[in-house]
Amino acid sequence: MSNNIKNERSQLKIKTTKLDKELKGLKYTNVVKYNNIINRVEFANFKAFDLNVLFTLFSCLKDTKERSNVFYASDIMNKLKVRRTYKELEESLLKIFNTIEEAEIYNSFGEVTDKIYMFDYFNCFKTQDNKKKVDIKLSSFGKKYLTNFRDGEFTYFDLQEFLSIKSLYGKHLYRMLKQFRFTGVFTIKMTTLKKIFDIPSTYSNSRIVNNILYSALNEISTYFKDLEITKNHTAIKNRIHSIT
Repeated sequence: MSNNIKNERSQLKIKTTKLDKELKGLKYTNVVKYNNIINRVEFANFKAFDLNVLFTLFSCLKDTKERSNVFYASDIMNKLKVRRTYKELEESLLKIFNTIEEAEIYNSFGEVTDKIYMFDYFNCFKTQDNKKKVDIKLSSFGKKYLTNFRDGEFTYFDLQEFLSIKSLYGKHLYRMLKQFRFTGVFTIKMTTLKKIFDIPSTYSNSRIVNNILYSALNEISTYFKDLEITKNHTAIKNRIHSIT
């Protein structure tokens, strides 16, 4: 593929087969499900482990009937299936809580449309028997994002698949493609992609395509069939088009 990606006037299309039936038979405890608006939030300075913790937490919170929820830290660690300390888990949870509160939400044109208010309260503590627990209270919006789905406006995927992806950008691309499981098309402005994927603003479009997107596509190709990427330049629709 050519390196000729000019400024912001770029349109990319990544195609795969439709995925509307791919979670059939999956254990419900391994499903992550949330409102699509989460995919338009900028997770600034997140590392791959932080995304793992966030979406593992979403898996624990899905369909919750209460805004306040308490979990054993060991249960979260067991779902994560990684060798990390409880201190690392607590630090990641604190980063998530501090970052996602009032994080900006972008539309496909790169415009800030709102801010997200996910949690009201977060705390890690020890019980009398020295077991670690995590106390989380969802905001009214946060509860809606994880439990109230209308007209197919939600993303869902296999948590273990997501955890198996090593790179930060691979994880971002994976969940974006899962959102468009029925159409196989994802359209987004290049500047919005930079924000949502937390890509340095100094990266050129060609560097993003060749060094980030191609690498991410290669990493997640196990979970998507017939992946392909094409690009077009347009002076009107300054976007990345169709990620599936």
